[in-house]
Amino acid sequence: MEQIINNENQRFMVETEIVFMRGRPVTLTSRTPIFTPEQREKRRREIETRLYDICLKYHNKEKGRAPGAAESKQQKQKNRKNLAN
Repeated sequence: MEQIINNENQRFMVETEIVFMRGRPVTLTSRTPIFTPEQREKRRREIETRLYDICLKYHNKEKGRAPGAAESKQQKQKNRKNLAN
């Protein structure tokens, strides 16, 4: 069963399914946020930035440098733009 619910400022698509595990019924509920195109793009950018920072952290760790030690703020922004393309 699918339905849409409003929770404060966010809307969710709710899917409910009953499955049987070891002979007992279990209700599974999945809630997926519904974003506007602008919200979706903003969220995608946030995730890209965080993932880039995590990758940079571990890349620098392998090379024995502190995170961000060898990169200026401008270089990080340039690398993020290149990563997005």
